[in-house]
Amino acid sequence: MIDEIFQEYKKQENDNIILMTKHFGIDVKCLLYPNINNDLIVILDSVNLLNEEMDSFKLIDDFYEKIIKEGILLGIGFGKAHMIKKILEFPISKSEIFDIDLKEYHEYYPPFDESKSDFEKVDEDGIERLKVSVNDDPSKLEVEISAVAYISKIIDENHKELKKILFEEFFDEFEIDRKKAKFRINKKIRIDSESLRPLIKSRFFKEKRGKYKIKKIIEDYFEYMIDMGLDIGIRTGLRLVIEDIQKEIMPYELLGNLSETETMMYIQKEHSDYIYKKYDTKVSI
Repeated sequence: MIDEIFQEYKKQENDNIILMTKHFGIDVKCLLYPNINNDLIVILDSVNLLNEEMDSFKLIDDFYEKIIKEGILLGIGFGKAHMIKKILEFPISKSEIFDIDLKEYHEYYPPFDESKSDFEKVDEDGIERLKVSVNDDPSKLEVEISAVAYISKIIDENHKELKKILFEEFFDEFEIDRKKAKFRINKKIRIDSESLRPLIKSRFFKEKRGKYKIKKIIEDYFEYMIDMGLDIGIRTGLRLVIEDIQKEIMPYELLGNLSETETMMYIQKEHSDYIYKKYDTKVSI
């Protein structure tokens, strides 16, 4: 499921970019936001941290996908837990659940609406960009997802642990010499320096000013990508509970009578399935 969700997210992103370019009559390059992944490699290469024998640009695209998927896994559990709590405590009746339209819950990437969008071309350090303004308030679902994401990052230790794990896996997959890295990740650099700034293309890194430790730069990148996945996962988790009740996979009457262990198993089902699939085992919850 996680692989399919990620692929659908990328498809929606691409489809919306195509719609916007057609509507505004512009070159697609104006809308394809410069690659944050490439910028990270450029920055790390500037301090000679990377293994020259590895194709780091290819590796970072694969690692980016891994981080997004880990964020999705985190988010699904929070989304399911929140929806269960909401149904039981609000409460939401069975008929109300059956009346919920799930269309917005499938929208992993904000759909383009020409009637609510304005744009202007801007030049940022020689890079032509398109600034798109959305003239609309966030939907109730978007507000709910943001609230769940905010709370989850405050109360959940897994979010912090994930960054630590990713840090270790990053060094392993990029085959970075740890002795060399021990000193260099604590080195401070100016991302907005005269030598580095012209090489940085993404708004994410261009907006950074002053000195940063290399370790902090990598952690900020992880945080940004985890958050992207987290939002997608929460949206999915909310939907899955509703969908399971509508399809009577999880009968409405049963939801409030599950034991604590059974509830936790239900919440973690997608996480368990992904792990079993990842390690090619035949057993699942």
